[in-house]
Amino acid sequence: MLALRYLGLLALTIWIGGLLVLGTIAAPSTFHVVAARQVSDGRALAGAIFGEAFSRFHLVSYGCGAIVILTLVARAVLGPRPMRFAVRLGIAVVMLGAAAYSGLVVSAAV
Repeated sequence: MLALRYLGLLALTIWIGGLLVLGTIAAPSTFHVVAARQVSDGRALAGAIFGEAFSRFHLVSYGCGAIVILTLVARAVLGPRPMRFAVRLGIAVVMLGAAAYSGLVVSAAV
């Protein structure tokens, strides 16, 4: 049970931490470097670079979301239900749904 708990927590940490790193470090750095080099059509190039990194991160987020949901369900089946199980599961499903929408619908439209 403890291993499932830590596996779910690790997946959640990678998922949220990855989003924070991409949004606060990778995106601004990419746009800054391309602008500093004065590349023609630099914003489009920076957008393409960051878009590729973000599309690869979508695969990581799908895996992490699945792990979070599976570990929550496994903990509920194997032992006593985690506190506020329905709330935790609902939040994880909404997060995974948002990631899937972003990766499959929004990224495909761009």
